[in-house]
Amino acid sequence: MSLRLRTIAVLGTLLCVSFWLRAQTAASTGPRRIFASIGIGDYDTCPYYKECWGHLETSVNDTTDMKILLTSDFDFVAPDSMQLQDMRADKAAIVHLVEDTLHAEVHAGDDLVFMYSGHGTRSDESVTSADGTTVALTRGFIVPWNSHHIESHQFSDFIDVQYLLNALASLPARHILVILDSCNSGLAVSGAIGAPKGSGTEKELTDKIGRNIIAATSPDQEAASTSPENPRNSLFTGLLLRELRSGGADSGMRGYVSGRSLGEHVADILKDTTATTQRPVTGTFFADQFGDVLFHFKISVPEVTAIALDELRKGELDLFQQHAEQLITGFPNAPQSLWARYRLDIRKGDIADAKASVNMLSEMDEERAHEAPIGDEAGHLSNRLESIGQFMGYPKGNAQLQLDVQLKEADAWRSLEGESEIESRMMYQVPVHRRSQILVTNTAPATVHLNCLWIEPSGIFSQTDLCGYDLPAGEKRSIDIEPEARPQVVEFHFYTHPASGVVEQGIRFNTSSSFGVQTSIRVQFFQIPINASSAP
Repeated sequence: MSLRLRTIAVLGTLLCVSFWLRAQTAASTGPRRIFASIGIGDYDTCPYYKECWGHLETSVNDTTDMKILLTSDFDFVAPDSMQLQDMRADKAAIVHLVEDTLHAEVHAGDDLVFMYSGHGTRSDESVTSADGTTVALTRGFIVPWNSHHIESHQFSDFIDVQYLLNALASLPARHILVILDSCNSGLAVSGAIGAPKGSGTEKELTDKIGRNIIAATSPDQEAASTSPENPRNSLFTGLLLRELRSGGADSGMRGYVSGRSLGEHVADILKDTTATTQRPVTGTFFADQFGDVLFHFKISVPEVTAIALDELRKGELDLFQQHAEQLITGFPNAPQSLWARYRLDIRKGDIADAKASVNMLSEMDEERAHEAPIGDEAGHLSNRLESIGQFMGYPKGNAQLQLDVQLKEADAWRSLEGESEIESRMMYQVPVHRRSQILVTNTAPATVHLNCLWIEPSGIFSQTDLCGYDLPAGEKRSIDIEPEARPQVVEFHFYTHPASGVVEQGIRFNTSSSFGVQTSIRVQFFQIPINASSAP
């Protein structure tokens, strides 16, 4: 064998080994979730007397922020070789990315999100038959960094979106989601708008081949490059980022959202506003079989709700408020969010708003309403708020009551020391399964009418039978506390107002209310360690 043939044989063997190693590496690492992007804000210069492609403030931010979000929260990888920005995104580089880099790096079973943010344009040609019938031949394009000035009409500078989609469709990835944030981007999906979707089950979306597009505008619209609420990102990408970060895109509360559903969700948001006429569109392209890229949220609505409820049980009100606001912001119409809003309103004494939230919950489909911690009780709570909500709205103040929390030990009652906490309330520690009571003394100079409630962590409340009476000055009344079976914090609220026929003089009622005042304590029921010798 000649030296030349031997060299060719060796090179061929090395090439085969190289491909084999690449295939083995891909197989060993398993399917990947890959993000590739093109973001162009600073276009190439053109003669001063020509109309250049203008600077876009947010395009590079859009692709950069999407890369950061997908890699940090959704387990994507974003190799530098697949991120083209500004002068690195000329036409040759874009073609090299989709024809060479992606074909070399994307493997069977992978998910690919491909995003373009920059200028878009269109050509409006037509052809007319002998009988006068005219057919529009409109095409959409993305605009590479080195495109000539607008007036040149050199469409060879641009990249046809249909070419782009065909090149991406030929990749072996199981799911491909294309995000186009540019003017006229809807031309990429004009032939697929309204295409039927799959059944929506997680398994089918995962198993089937998916080729989906989210476009920022309809075919004849310009894309807003920014918005007053978020000057860093375009209107469209800003909403995509917001709804993915907050979990708001998971309107079905399944713990994930598909790429196409994400686009439809943002389209619905813009459809409901009069501030813009921009209308995103979604669709499919070649080889789609109704699969899709899925974005799984690290914390789902049920998980956030469980965390928030657990924080209430522990008495961690500040942490609860953070998670309640996360639910309300991300999922304003979810039953769990209505519960969170109701719970915050009860805490603040905004009874009218609390009633509105509970009424909305009680009007929901029964199965959905049960997803909220108070779902079973929503109707009853609405009635209770209607009947006793008046004094729940009393301002917080000095109700001129002495409250003595006592624990039953053997045949005697022992008073417990409380710890002062936020809003001057007292917190008392009571072991679970133990009898306790609150001894209430009227320290006012005249008879007051006393009402009291206990409120569970979930927000379910009821009026104790031992309240709702006139308590003369200096008299005491004991209120039994039902033993709790598990550790949690329960609130006890006491409301006073002048007894019928009693003059208010000498009783310190809050001047902002002609009705009365309220005061409250919290009791933390805790589990005694098995080896503990005595209760505190």
